[in-house]
Amino acid sequence: MIDFFDYVDEELSDEVFYIRDEQNQTKVKLIKDRLDATKENCVRVLNDLRKSIKFIPVDSNIPLKKLDGQDESSCDAFLFEPERATFIEIKDVRNSQNHKAKEQLKNTIRLFDEYHSNMKVRRQAYLCDLNRYVNFYSKVDENGYEEKMRRYLSKVSTKEDKETFLSEYKTRFYVGNDVYV
Repeated sequence: MIDFFDYVDEELSDEVFYIRDEQNQTKVKLIKDRLDATKENCVRVLNDLRKSIKFIPVDSNIPLKKLDGQDESSCDAFLFEPERATFIEIKDVRNSQNHKAKEQLKNTIRLFDEYHSNMKVRRQAYLCDLNRYVNFYSKVDENGYEEKMRRYLSKVSTKEDKETFLSEYKTRFYVGNDVYV
């Protein structure tokens, strides 16, 4: 039996922090300094209410194994606050890795449910794109950004994806660079 909470890297209540994935089979890192986060491979986490959050790297950190000893597919990070669990996968979506990323999120949620079946909290899953130029929450500009954003989102996140996550995994599904907790 694996307890995800045995692998807490840090507990924090910062208003803004970043998670970096070097994409090199190592666990993700927590970054608090905005200057360090300007480098590639970071996503921003916004904690406006400054809630206490447990930061837990999952992939390359929690030893999740199949019955045959092979590693389970898992997402990059897990954030936990008393009323909500947030699962995060960071990918370069331009490389058509969005299907794999969704499967990693689903599998981690399934494993969390298996190991923490008595825990009933609201859940959300984020597929975060490493491409820093995509900011889904900024205002639309005169250069047709709205159309680019619409086409991009339709390729990465479908209505079916959102319905599957909600019905099968009781989890809200989002795509973007910013994670809201």
